[in-house]
Amino acid sequence: MQAKGGTDALSVIQVWQDFRVAEQKFPNLIARPVAAQFLDDSVIAMFEFEEADAEITIVRERHYNLVPPDELSDAELAAYRTAARRATP
Repeated sequence: MQAKGGTDALSVIQVWQDFRVAEQKFPNLIARPVAAQFLDDSVIAMFEFEEADAEITIVRERHYNLVPPDELSDAELAAYRTAARRATP
């Protein structure tokens, strides 16, 4: 997991290193490195990477608005709880 904010930027070298560490520590698993980049005070971008043919590419990118908890409706909180339960193995 890489996380960057302010003037720091994500680096393909760091993601490459994540793949190498995962390869060494967990040789029987498929690495799925992820990274987060703060775009401004309230927006975060999340990335998932894959490596194929010696190339690292972004396979998924999502942007999220960060809001104070009191700005979420009861329906939104219930939807997040339901989604979290489905995602838990």
